[in-house]
Amino acid sequence: GGDYASVNIQGTSGINIGTANTLGSQTINIGNNATAGSSTSVTLGSLIGTSPTIIQGGSSGIAIRSTGNITIGTADATATLLVQDSSSVDGATISGSSYYNTSTNKLRCNEGGVWKDCIQSGISNSSLASVGSVSTGSNPVSTYVQGRYAYVVNRSSNNLQIFDVSNPASPVSIGTVTTWSEPIAVYVQGRYAYVANYASNTLQIFDVSNPASPVSVGSVSTGSAPYSVYVQGRYAYVVNSSSGNLQIFDVSNPASPVSVGSVSTGSAPFSVYVQGRYAYVANYVSNTLQIFDVSNPASPVSVGTVSTGSQPQSVYVQGRYAYVVNSSSGNLQIFDVSNPASPVSAGTVTTGSAPYSVYVQGRYAYVTNYTSNTLQIFDTGSVYIQQLEVGGIETGTLQTRGNATVNGDQAVVGGLTVGQSLQVSGSIATSGLNVTGTVPTAATGSVATNSAPQSVYVQGRYAYVVSYNSNTLQIFDISNPASPVSVGSVGGAGSAPISVYVQGRYAYVVTVAAQLLIFDVSNPASPVSVGTVSAGSYPQSVYVQGRYAYVANYGSNTLQIFDVSNPASPVSVGTVSTGSAPYSVYVQGRYAYVANYTSNTLQTFDLGGAYIQQLEVGGVETGTLQTRGNATVNGDQAITGGLTVGQSLQVSGNLGVSSS
Repeated sequence: GGDYASVNIQGTSGINIGTANTLGSQTINIGNNATAGSSTSVTLGSLIGTSPTIIQGGSSGIAIRSTGNITIGTADATATLLVQDSSSVDGATISGSSYYNTSTNKLRCNEGGVWKDCIQSGISNSSLASVGSVSTGSNPVSTYVQGRYAYVVNRSSNNLQIFDVSNPASPVSIGTVTTWSEPIAVYVQGRYAYVANYASNTLQIFDVSNPASPVSVGSVSTGSAPYSVYVQGRYAYVVNSSSGNLQIFDVSNPASPVSVGSVSTGSAPFSVYVQGRYAYVANYVSNTLQIFDVSNPASPVSVGTVSTGSQPQSVYVQGRYAYVVNSSSGNLQIFDVSNPASPVSAGTVTTGSAPYSVYVQGRYAYVTNYTSNTLQIFDTGSVYIQQLEVGGIETGTLQTRGNATVNGDQAVVGGLTVGQSLQVSGSIATSGLNVTGTVPTAATGSVATNSAPQSVYVQGRYAYVVSYNSNTLQIFDISNPASPVSVGSVGGAGSAPISVYVQGRYAYVVTVAAQLLIFDVSNPASPVSVGTVSAGSYPQSVYVQGRYAYVANYGSNTLQIFDVSNPASPVSVGTVSTGSAPYSVYVQGRYAYVANYTSNTLQTFDLGGAYIQQLEVGGVETGTLQTRGNATVNGDQAITGGLTVGQSLQVSGNLGVSSS
C-alpha cells in the first residue's frame, strides 16, 4: 500500500517491481525508478526482441548493449568487451584496465596510464649493442654455446674453434681442432661436440672435455651433403640436403657411432630440431615443415606436413610451437604443432632480408638476417608472475636464472651437463665412467679476506664475501677448493656491508647504513656498482627471488620488498611489520620466512601468487625453481653452476668428469 514497493503487471508493457516506469515493451524493471542514468536502477530489456539491453545505470555497472557489446564500469559502448574503472577507449589513466579493440582484433591493456597490446609480437629491438667480439676462422657458419664455452665451425678453414665466453666483453679463443671438409653444423652435448661435414659427407665426434685440446674420437658416414645435426640423449639426428633424408645415429659409444635408421624427407632438408619423440625438419626446396615420430629410432615415421613460406632455412621448437624462418619470403612463421599429425600455421611476421637462423628462449625469438646483416628480436608474448604455484607443469624449454631445487627425483632422458662441480650424497651408478684430471674426495683450503668478513654467498665457481670494516665486496675463484684465489674486489660497498646475495649476473648487498646496493659481477675481475636504494633502519639480511629483493630491517622491525628488475634503479614496492629485531630472511616459493632476534619468533609471510593445477608452457624463464615432487627432462639439461644430489646418481650412459 501507499508508496511502498509493489509488483505491477501492465499487460504488454512489462512487469514492474518497485516504483518503476516502463521503458518499453516486454521489459522487466527492478528498482525505485527505471529511468536510465539513475544511480540505483537495473533494467532487463527484451531478450527476444531486436534490441536486447541489460543495463545498470549510474556511475558504474554491467551492461549488455543493444549492439551485443559488454561493458563493465562507465564504459565506452563501442568496445566489444570493455573492462575498466572510469575511462574512454585508449584514454584511461587507471592501471589494469583492458578492452578488445575491434579494429586490430587485439586485447588492449593499460599499464601505468599507457595503452598497449596485451600480447605483443614482431618487435625488433633497436637498442641492442655489441658487448664483445673475437676473430674466428674463415666463414664461420654455425655456433653452439654450453656453459662458459662457445663452439664455432669454420666452413672454409675446416676447423672447430672453442672460445671462453665467461667474460662476454672479452671472449678468448682457447682451442682449435681440424675437421674434415666443409664443416657446416655443430651441436654440443656434455663432453662431446658433433660436427656435420658438408663436403666429406661425415658426422665427426670430438671430445671437448679439455677445451684447450679438443680431440677427434669417432666418425661415421652420412648421406650426401649433411646440413644440420641435433643430439638428444644417445642419438644424433642428421638431415642430408642432397640425399633428401633424415638419418639417426646411435652415439652412445662416441668412438664408434652407428647408423640405426633413416627416413625420406622433402627436397633439400636444411634444418632439424628434436623435442621429445618428434623430429621437425624444414625442407628448403619443398617449402614444407615435416614432423617425424622418432620414438623408434630404427624406424622413424612421417606423421605430419605443413606448407611454409618460400625456402624455409631454419626451425626451432619450443613447447607446442615450431618457429620457421623463410629465406625468400623474408618472414618468421609460427606453427601450432600440438597435434603433430595436423600442424597449423598460427601466425607470420615480417623479418629482415633473407632470414637465416632462428633461436627461441623464453618469450623471445631471435632471428639473424643474412642479407640485411641484422639480429632481430621478436616478443612472442608471455606474462610475469612473481610467484607461481603449479600442480603440474609441461614445458618445451626451462631456463632458471638462479637456483633449481627438486625435492623428489629428477630424470633426464637426454644428456646432463654440469658446468661446475658435482656433489653426490649417496652412491653413483653408471654403465661407464670416464674421469679426466682429479676427483677429490675431500678438500680443505683457505684464503685471506678483507677486514671483518660478514657474509658469504656461493654461485658456480665463485664465492662472494662482504667485509664490514673495509666496506668491500670480494670475489674468490673456488673452482679448486684447496686453493681459493681472490679474483676481484670493489670498494665503496656502502658503510658496513653486512649481507650479500647473488642472482645471475648481479650481487645484492645491504649495509648497516640503510642501503641496498647492486653490483654487476658478470666480469668477476671487475665488479661494478650499478644501483642503490635506501632501505629501512639497520638492514641485516637480503634475499632475492626473481625480480624482487627482500630485506629484513633490524632497526625498524620491517620486511621491505624492492623491485630490482631494473638494477640501475631499484624501487621499494612494499613494507610489512615484523617481530622485534628481524635478523634473517629466506624466501621459498610464495612465502618469506623471517627470524626475529629479540622476540624469538619465526614469522611466515604470504607474498601472494597464482596456483594453477596444470600448466603447459612453450618456455619458462624463472629466477628460482622448486618442485615438491619429481622433475623429468626429456631433452638435455645444462647446469652452469654446481649439481648436488641428495641420494644416489644413476647414469645410463657414460659419466665424464673434468677438473678443467
